[in-house]
Amino acid sequence: MKKSNLLAAGLLVAGMCLSTSCSDNTFVAATPDEDVTAGFDKPTLALVNESGKEVNNLPGTFGTYYLDIKAQGKWKLESTTPFLALDRKSGEGPARVKLLVGSNWGAARTGGVTLYSADAASTRAEGDGTTTTVNQTSKFDPSDVKDLLSSNKGAGYSYQPYSNYCLGTHIQLFNMKNLAAISDSTGVTFLTDEIYPVVEEEVTTADSEESLSSKLSVAASVNLNFNAFSADVKGAYNSSSGTSNTKQYAVKRMKSYQYTREIDFMNIIAMAESSEEMEAKLLAPGFVKLRNDFTNNIKKAIAATPVNEETVKKYCKSFVDEIGPCFVSKSVMGCVLDYYISMDKSLVTDTMSVSGALDIKFQTSVSVTGDGAYDDNKKNSVKNVEAKINVRGGDVSQVSILTTGGTLENEDLLAWQQSIEPKSAVMIDMKLVPIYLLISDQAAKTYLQSYLESIATVPPKLPGEEQKQQ
Repeated sequence: MKKSNLLAAGLLVAGMCLSTSCSDNTFVAATPDEDVTAGFDKPTLALVNESGKEVNNLPGTFGTYYLDIKAQGKWKLESTTPFLALDRKSGEGPARVKLLVGSNWGAARTGGVTLYSADAASTRAEGDGTTTTVNQTSKFDPSDVKDLLSSNKGAGYSYQPYSNYCLGTHIQLFNMKNLAAISDSTGVTFLTDEIYPVVEEEVTTADSEESLSSKLSVAASVNLNFNAFSADVKGAYNSSSGTSNTKQYAVKRMKSYQYTREIDFMNIIAMAESSEEMEAKLLAPGFVKLRNDFTNNIKKAIAATPVNEETVKKYCKSFVDEIGPCFVSKSVMGCVLDYYISMDKSLVTDTMSVSGALDIKFQTSVSVTGDGAYDDNKKNSVKNVEAKINVRGGDVSQVSILTTGGTLENEDLLAWQQSIEPKSAVMIDMKLVPIYLLISDQAAKTYLQSYLESIATVPPKLPGEEQKQQ
């Protein structure tokens, strides 16, 4: 079973589906001598800094602020935008709640937090809540962000499926420095860049490591299955004890997206075929040489009578071994935390599923209190469940205590998500397409496609085929 939910970062707690957690030090009651409830019926909300001064225009850097709440009864908070993360989202009476404001990669932006009455007798239609607006200036020049991330291996690189997820980017295929300028001068779209923060929680369960690997592969790419090329993405996820037929597996992936780049490779190849000069401007020199050598070798091999199929296969294998069977057409940059468990099937009962065990086990690593927290009995029930953690991107030192077996505070987990900057971003998701789509010569393309399909357990799909099959 796999479920993927896009969650606003402000609605995440512990970065996972434990949506009502809190930390003891996020609640600050009014002083005993202060009657904060006098003279008001509707709850009020104010954004303040650490010293208690009200603010609403914030710098583009990551920062921790506070929401002062004056309310007589129960209340709930909701963030309207992903860059505003709440450390707590429900309570009763006067309170101060921490608000973690993300580092701004793009232009100035505006968001808000809304306070609702949560009394049983009230409805949102009665008051529609009280909203405080948050304005944040820009920290980075968007063009500088794009240049920086273009230098990272992501969209526009070939891919060799390695054992670790998203770590197989290999050879640069396109001349990234020229694409934007040529696109501007010709009006033909080569790149689509988007700077927008999104937090996604993805839970994947399986009854074998192979099945888990396959499901993660499909999640990584809608156009190509890693397993089609006898590769896996389980990497750090493999269990260290027991046999796979006696275990069940689950991974909770916490992704913080910040930047997405997609390459319109069909437009690039079409223009590159117009002239050798344009080919040199649009394609990376190393790839041009490898592509031309492959095409010429195939032409020579098929000119023989009869065609030496083994020679053709040798050239195809050499090309794929050198470059990779596929390339990244779309990359997503940010940070990701994977929390993996493997548990004996005998522990799975009507009241304890593998996904339920994953949630409980996660709370042994990330401190959760209040609503949504599991008691010690529940936590003890999963003490024999094996857990592994993999963190990539952002300031890893903020969550490094997890890898040593320590317990992380929820606020620190949110801070790791919100404080990520372009220089510490990594590729955390991607779309892959077969490498033969970049071959112009029709004969060479056909032979390479046949070779890839012959070594694939699941034939690669072209863009758009998924929609046709639905």
